[in-house]
Amino acid sequence: MKTLLTSLLLFLTILSTSCSRANVGGKWSGQFKPADSTRSEPAVMVLTQTGNVVTGTAGPDATHQWAIKNGKVDGDSINFDVTSNNEITIHFALKLVDKHLKGEAKDQAGTAGHTAAVDLTRAD
Repeated sequence: MKTLLTSLLLFLTILSTSCSRANVGGKWSGQFKPADSTRSEPAVMVLTQTGNVVTGTAGPDATHQWAIKNGKVDGDSINFDVTSNNEITIHFALKLVDKHLKGEAKDQAGTAGHTAAVDLTRAD
């Protein structure tokens, strides 16, 4: 009986953990709005999720994409880094909210004012 109860608790823990994790795999497109600008720029991400690890690419369009590094999903939060061609690393801190990936992208070079609001929806 004790073994059955332990197995049931383990199963419920695994089930609740997998159900509470956001599913972000797929193609996403939307807007990237720099904090120091009044205009928006396009953004495209192609994400692959395995458990709580996110890989894939991100960039301004389908032809200009950079590899995602250090991608993690924690509940409905998604965090990863992208290093552009000019060797600037941008950290993305996003949340899955009402079928949108929303959040902030921040230049990791340490320069003030290099942040942007991100709002993406599934494109596939």
